Amino acid sequence: MKHSNRKYVRYEHRGNISYGILDGDVISPVGGDLFSGATQTGAKIGLGEVRLLWPCEPSKILAVGLNYKSHLGDRPAPVRPELFWKPTSCLLEPGGTIIIPEERIMSITKGSWLS
Repeated sequence: MKHSNRKYVRYEHRGNISYGILDGDVISPVGGDLFSGATQTGAKIGLGEVRLLWPCEPSKILAVGLNYKSHLGDRPAPVRPELFWKPTSCLLEPGGTIIIPEERIMSITKGSWLS
């Protein structure tokens, strides 16, 4: 299967979670190993019939902090990248709602993972 210029999606359809190839508003489900030997099943599912999910199921998320000049304020840039852990509960499916508590101190939104 050729992988260039394809939009792979992970989705839930009728209680089952699968991967597929998105073309416009149609998903072509794939079977097998997504990274070696995935094959299209021949089925077609309308995008409106599924709930899109985040693209993978990580067991943990490591992030880099203080890597934007605007986040540093008056502080000097760190000598080494500052890594921190994020729980997988912070993931949000495409189109999901971000809930920001009213008592928040600061909110920073980032959408730099797969677009």
